Amino acid sequence: WHEVTVTAQAPEGADACGIFCALYAGVGAAWFDDVAMVEGTEFPSNYRPIDLRAACTTGFADEVAGDGKGGWTDQGPNDARSIPSGAQTWRGVPFDIVDPAANAGKSCIVLKGEGRPDAPESATIPIGLTCDTLYFLHGCAWAGPKGRVVARYVAHYADGQKATVELHNGAEVVDWWHPYDTKQSAVGWEGANAECDSIGLNIFAWTNPRPEVRIESVTFAAAGNNAVPMLVAITAADGPPVLTERPLRLEFTDTQGWYEWTFALDDATLENIDLSFLLDPPAGKHGFLSVGDDGHFVFEDGTPARFFGTNVGGRSCSPPKEEAEVVARRLARFGINMLRLHTPDSRWGGIIDYDRGDSRHLNPESLDRYDYFVAQLKEQGIYVYFDLFDYRQFTPADGVEHAADFVRNWYHCPKGASSFDRTLIDLQKEFATQLLTHRNPYTGNRYVDEPALAVQEITNENSLFYLANTELTLPSYMDQLRQRWNAWLIERYGDRAGLAKAWTNAEGLCALRAEEDPAKNNVALPLKHLYADLRDEPYDGPRSPARLNAMTRFLYEVQAAYFKEMYDHLRSIGLKCPITGTNQDFSDASNLANAVCDFTSRNNYWQHPNVRAKPFMRFANSAAVRSDIVSTANTVANVCSSTVAGKPMIVPEFNAPWPNEYRAECLPLMAAYGRLQ
Repeated sequence: WHEVTVTAQAPEGADACGIFCALYAGVGAAWFDDVAMVEGTEFPSNYRPIDLRAACTTGFADEVAGDGKGGWTDQGPNDARSIPSGAQTWRGVPFDIVDPAANAGKSCIVLKGEGRPDAPESATIPIGLTCDTLYFLHGCAWAGPKGRVVARYVAHYADGQKATVELHNGAEVVDWWHPYDTKQSAVGWEGANAECDSIGLNIFAWTNPRPEVRIESVTFAAAGNNAVPMLVAITAADGPPVLTERPLRLEFTDTQGWYEWTFALDDATLENIDLSFLLDPPAGKHGFLSVGDDGHFVFEDGTPARFFGTNVGGRSCSPPKEEAEVVARRLARFGINMLRLHTPDSRWGGIIDYDRGDSRHLNPESLDRYDYFVAQLKEQGIYVYFDLFDYRQFTPADGVEHAADFVRNWYHCPKGASSFDRTLIDLQKEFATQLLTHRNPYTGNRYVDEPALAVQEITNENSLFYLANTELTLPSYMDQLRQRWNAWLIERYGDRAGLAKAWTNAEGLCALRAEEDPAKNNVALPLKHLYADLRDEPYDGPRSPARLNAMTRFLYEVQAAYFKEMYDHLRSIGLKCPITGTNQDFSDASNLANAVCDFTSRNNYWQHPNVRAKPFMRFANSAAVRSDIVSTANTVANVCSSTVAGKPMIVPEFNAPWPNEYRAECLPLMAAYGRLQ
């Protein structure tokens, strides 16, 4: 829990104010108390900005990158010269920003790190007062992974005692490029520079544990890693921390004079576009697709293969037959030679007959249209990419545990659980057999024998490595995974004594807690820490490297076993095309599990909007070509992170979604990198 301050202006004549607390996807009960309403625009906090002038080490501006003389992070125009000086108020807190022109060019404290090896390792700021709260306006460059300690504040009291506060990236402090609110800090100053359209500094409100004792000074110290911490201002205050909500910037586009631009299927003017000469119909004429010795796709007769495709989803996988003919021709004229048939297993897809009360029967009418569409695509020279498990909605009649409790995608859904639950795996194999051994009457081939079926995906955006989101699937399935984890520990280490020995380091520290015993099924599985940075973690803490490394190996083995089982089943029913596991990986272990299959795949979106944000959707309106790969990985970099040596890569989904103004860069950018492979 943390304090929230809301600023509201009451309508003229109002005599009462109501406060409402709303929860999204909440379970259980919630309450709020200690509510105080303050009249006016000022908070009774006795704010006292601290004078930083004597402690400043450098300025906001830098003219020449890397010369060891400049200000900020010594990166030239990638600096903070746009920070205003003098009295400024952000998030309701007044700060005094040092004017570099009046302080020998110095206006802030920047400490030693990768980009500033010449900077001091620490600086001490005189305080000389008592207070309840200190507000720090600060940031960090080259912050590294979330959770890493990048700096420390040490408060020196008049009685000789000290209080140390560690600053963790993603918590008390964030990177100054693309800053964001956290539970521990809030974005204060926001601006832009020549290299980035979103820079800023966060406000960290530190509650003084000894408010009755005068703080003589505060030392700001770097953590000694690559991070470059910077401090711009400090303000002392009485009372608890109070930060107003982040100002909402509403931008409206003048659409006067705009007109609707549609791609109607019957629009004859689009017939002027014809890139179909790039295709080689019919699809499958060169035999089945395979992976060559050089790691590239190649057809059975030795013809090299490249694909440029798109997706259809849901009921569009089974369009009316007259529409299927038009769509296939249109795609061919646009130069498309691969079409992914996505989410046909969903309730809105139609290929499963959910009206029968379960998810185990195919819908003959929808399947017939699906077959016809595939045949039309094949005739035009367009290969198909099949999914198996997308958004299938299991029912109690399927024999699935707690099927009625599954809620929606990404929350209490089958994702994750479908990789280890026996019933869910068997149902996936059953569906694969039904669909792929079915004979398409319009091509005469079963899908396992269809050379126009270029590739097969086992499951869409789904693996155990998604379970850092601990609410992804139902609690009952999480319990099942924890039991499997404890059984795995016994199998690997024998008993508690063997596990304790394996988890004890040379200094005698043991990561296994005294009450934990795999025989009692109570060794914690800390999934929420799956992607924690272990470099600064205590060996015997809740995010012990020994525990998290064991957990990663456990998840890898279970995930790889699932992919191997599904892969073997598909081969056993006669499927001949290359197979991939899933199309969204976030770690090397996840990539390695996917590598048991023939090729890798990765979905990626540039600056995907948050469509659930209120009162309007929110998005970062920035260009991928200007992104810094280190701090804001772009679409190309993310795809590269999922590649495996010796295996082809397909990007099934990529986009720069509307309303990003730079979305026109998406297709040429991805096409150019595709041609480089």
